[in-house]
Amino acid sequence: MSAQYTEIINSSRPGFAETPYSVGSGVSQIEGGYQFYATSNFVNNEKLKSHIFNQTLRFGSFSEYLEFAVLLDQNIDRFRIEQDPNITQSLGGSIGFGIKYLILNPKIKNRDHEIRSWKKRTGFHPSMLVPAIALNVSTSIGLSPTFKENINLTPDDILDLFNDNPNYVINTNERGNIKLNILLQNHIKYKWTIVTNFGYEKRFFTEDINSDVYNLIFSATYNYDKQWSFFGESRNQFNSFINNSEIRTGAAYLINNNLQLDASINGSLGSQYNNAGISIGASWRIDEHVDKLKKPKKEKTASDTISGPNFFVRAGQGTKEFIVVAGISIGTFFSNAATDVSIFTQNLFLKKENEIPKRERKGKSTEKAKEEKLPEPKKPKKGRHLRGEIKDQKSGKNAERERKAALKASEAERKAKEKAEKERLKAEEATRKQNEKEAAAALKAQEKEEKEQAKLANSEAEKAEQERIEAEKKALEAKQAEEKRIAEEKAAQERIAAEKKALEEKKAEEKRIAEEKAEQERIEAEKKAIEAKQAEEKRIAEEKAAQERIAAEKKALEAKQAEEKRIAEVKAAQERIAAEKKALEEKKAEEKRIAEEKAAQERIAAEKKALEEKKAEEKRIAEEKAAQERITAEKKALEEKKAEEKRIAEEKAEQERIAAEKKALEEKKAEEKRIAEEKAAQERIAAEKKALEEKKAEEKRIAEEKAEQERIAAEKKALEAKKAEEKRIAEEKAEQERIAAEKKALEAKKAEEKRIAEEKAEQERIAAEKKALEEKKAEEKRIAEEKAEQERIATEKKALEAKKAEEKRIAEEKAEQERIAAEKKALEAKKAEEKRIAEEKAEQERIAAEKKALEEKKAEEKRIAEEKAEQERIAAEKKALEEKKAEEKRIAEEQKALEKENKEREKAEKKRLKEEEKQKKAAEKAARKEQKRKEREAALKELERERAEELQQRIDDISTF
Repeated sequence: MSAQYTEIINSSRPGFAETPYSVGSGVSQIEGGYQFYATSNFVNNEKLKSHIFNQTLRFGSFSEYLEFAVLLDQNIDRFRIEQDPNITQSLGGSIGFGIKYLILNPKIKNRDHEIRSWKKRTGFHPSMLVPAIALNVSTSIGLSPTFKENINLTPDDILDLFNDNPNYVINTNERGNIKLNILLQNHIKYKWTIVTNFGYEKRFFTEDINSDVYNLIFSATYNYDKQWSFFGESRNQFNSFINNSEIRTGAAYLINNNLQLDASINGSLGSQYNNAGISIGASWRIDEHVDKLKKPKKEKTASDTISGPNFFVRAGQGTKEFIVVAGISIGTFFSNAATDVSIFTQNLFLKKENEIPKRERKGKSTEKAKEEKLPEPKKPKKGRHLRGEIKDQKSGKNAERERKAALKASEAERKAKEKAEKERLKAEEATRKQNEKEAAAALKAQEKEEKEQAKLANSEAEKAEQERIEAEKKALEAKQAEEKRIAEEKAAQERIAAEKKALEEKKAEEKRIAEEKAEQERIEAEKKAIEAKQAEEKRIAEEKAAQERIAAEKKALEAKQAEEKRIAEVKAAQERIAAEKKALEEKKAEEKRIAEEKAAQERIAAEKKALEEKKAEEKRIAEEKAAQERITAEKKALEEKKAEEKRIAEEKAEQERIAAEKKALEEKKAEEKRIAEEKAAQERIAAEKKALEEKKAEEKRIAEEKAEQERIAAEKKALEAKKAEEKRIAEEKAEQERIAAEKKALEAKKAEEKRIAEEKAEQERIAAEKKALEEKKAEEKRIAEEKAEQERIATEKKALEAKKAEEKRIAEEKAEQERIAAEKKALEAKKAEEKRIAEEKAEQERIAAEKKALEEKKAEEKRIAEEKAEQERIAAEKKALEEKKAEEKRIAEEQKALEKENKEREKAEKKRLKEEEKQKKAAEKAARKEQKRKEREAALKELERERAEELQQRIDDISTF
């Protein structure tokens, strides 16, 4: 039966994880589905909605462990950035090919014999922890053309997208990848399956930082019953820049053995984006699998050397006979095999002309015997048993008896020959073992004697050599300790310098913040002073206006009193003149009241205009303040950006310097190690040559000691490399934690500054609202007072009009002519008064126009100064950017030159090492060749000696016989 094929469909949907098992030979399987993804990148404020259709064709061929796959997918994407109102669409797809091979298929221990315990028979067993292991390699390539959303596509337009059409701007967005995955699967009990995937993905046609991605997928499946199964899995994608996790769960329903439906949901939480989605799909299998039965291997039996074909049929007629024949055949096989191995090992070290001929196979003689026909059974003789013999002849009993007799005779003959052969081989084996034993004893005695002599001769040299090696080892350790101490001191100095620099930068930053705070306080103080000055000027103006109004009222009162006195004096004499004069005075008073009302209205308009001008001034001041705050924030952000770039550049330079120093130190250590190895190799070659000339045993001891020393040195080097790697990892981790802490502190600082600014803006808004409310109340109070004043004036006017009507009726007849003269005189006075009022109004308008022109001039000068400052800031930023680019270009050129120099140095070093390795290999090859030649000569001499002894023994045996 096959190892991969299952009666029920084996699908990799709906999760990311892939099973290590193939579908089986002769099986084709289609897996496809639809996925909807909604992705949000909170780093770049990007949103993506994707509709994905994927199909996979899996088929098995050549082997039950091998599977091929064709991968297809199509996607429709809608991409949008929050700051950009446009929406970008893309239609694309990819095609790929994959191959999977099962490396290990574990077997769970069969516990059916545990008939006394159901728990032991069906529970967990440690053999379930051994996973099935497979290797999967795949590659794909695709396109994703993009276009704006407002393009209304038709079928003809879609075909025209890749032509030279000026109405469309298409980006093809090529993409491709190669994936290498290790697939693991464990079966835990009956219902649980655990699948783990370790993968590496290399992406092409991209300049993104995510071109090298590692994947880790863990999936657990629970089989609820024969139709339903549920799963949950997690997928992690990570490299040096990203670490994203995605979780998926769902269910699958088995309709029949060849058809499965599935559905799932997924979500993720990563360092760059969040996404969520749903998926539905199906898997369908075309089952044309045929079980291939393994052919049993044809074993060599006794029939091959005894009696030709159909031996098992004949031997099976008697169980005892079959056992005897099988036992003899097995003994013959092992005896012949031992002889063949002995001849083969002896021929390894002999020349072609001296090789021992191979043993003749007895099976060849039996092949001729197979061709010889057994003797025909004799015809029955005539006599009383003729009928019975004819019957036996027809039934074949005679032939069977004769065949059995012939078989027994041949078997007896073969047994005799085999017995003689066994005795001969046994005697030869005993002789050979005795000779080998004597030769080994003589060789051992000789080696012992030579070893003692060599030990006496080389004890002093060996002792001196060991002392020199120990001294060199101590010197090397002292040198390494000194270098380590120097490196630690240098690192400590650099760390102190970095901390000092960071402290200075912190002090500079605090000083700058204090200066900015003082500048803001100064601006606030100036603003308060301006507001106080404006309030003082307003108060003075109001007091002046009140004084002028009081003076005018007082003057009018004095004039009225004087007029009343004069009227009282001349009333008796000239009542008519008094009446006319009184009427004239009343008219003047009316005109004066009208002028006062007009002045009050003008005053109200001026106050209203001043209030509007004040509000405009406050608005302008607020805008100036906001502009200053914006400029300050931009300046601060630019300084922070510059400081961050400077810090990153310094960190990069520091890392490059450390890497360069580390690399130089490693090269220095490698050079010292190479010199030591060369020296040791030269000394070893000399020692080996001397030991080879002196004694073979000494050479073996020196080689073992050297191997032990090299192993100790390698272990020491590995330990040092491990410690250095752990130290580097710890430093990198500490550096990352420090950067994360600084970033967190910076974000907290920015959040605090933002909160303070918001609180300040809220306080200013509340103060402005409070001030506006107070001004509104004051305005309402003033309007009420003016309304009361107007009502009082109206009442007085009404009483005055009544009085005037009565007086007019009395004096109307008397003073008609005088009234005309008085009216003429009053008209002239009125014209003079109106002229004076017009001149005062023109003067006030001129002053207001000059003030407004002066304010516009100041605003224009301020705007020009701001534009000039903005241009200077832009120029400074441009200059800084150019300097930064030039610096980056210089650093890149220096790095390129350094890399080129390192490559040339590495190339020369590799060439030198290659030549030394070549020389070393040539020397070792010559030594091995010489050793092999000596061993071959020794073996040949030994073999000649054994042959001579064996020949002499045979001659002695013949003579004895």
